[in-house]
Amino acid sequence: MSVNTERITLYSAVNSPFPRRVAIALEEIGVSYDVIDLNLVEKPDWYQEKHPSPHTHPHHPTQVPCLVYGGPKLSPDQAPSPDAVKLIESVVILEFLAEVFPSAGLLPAPPKTRAHVRLFIATADAHFRPCLFGVVSGGPAAPLVAMLEELQAFLPADSGFVAGQWSIAEAAFLPLLLTLRVVLSIPPPASAPAEIAAFFAALDGDRLARLRKYEEDLMARKSTRTVWNEASATRVHGDAC
Repeated sequence: MSVNTERITLYSAVNSPFPRRVAIALEEIGVSYDVIDLNLVEKPDWYQEKHPSPHTHPHHPTQVPCLVYGGPKLSPDQAPSPDAVKLIESVVILEFLAEVFPSAGLLPAPPKTRAHVRLFIATADAHFRPCLFGVVSGGPAAPLVAMLEELQAFLPADSGFVAGQWSIAEAAFLPLLLTLRVVLSIPPPASAPAEIAAFFAALDGDRLARLRKYEEDLMARKSTRTVWNEASATRVHGDAC
């Protein structure tokens, strides 16, 4: 699908799952966009200087993703046009894209179903990092498995996506799920091997069979295959939202 639009620039980082949320949505829309990658370990001073935001977290001044909608093509050290739309926070950007490109169907039309999508995303975001970091720090796998079971309950019983059709719910969740697999496959010394083994046993077992089918369906989509690169995925970490 080809969509006419303003120029879109996505500030990203190969070691963060959150810009991938936006990239997957852009691929589903079928719109062209430019990507400028940042190093979140050695944060460039120019980014904060040229992309000031009153909403930037003080402990994470270099936030990705950042989406610039409008203006000319940008070089890495160039400030966006003052007239361009500049957004941070991945979920905010997903909602923005759904409104700017309504024909792409990134959000379902019925208000009840839209609320279902938003609750799914909010649930994932509220529990993902605490549960993941708990296991990475040597804690039990049970809270992480319980979180995935809670999210699995949002899915239709047999097939389909959170809203039935594909939506921003999938763009928001899949990078988190894939990050779980990557991060826990390369555990730091503090991790408890037995708990990580327990997590993967649950993830690949009967308890999460519906979620696994959901993951397989998403991995079969062109948008996912375009955005998710295993070589860079092994470096997933960093400051993002």
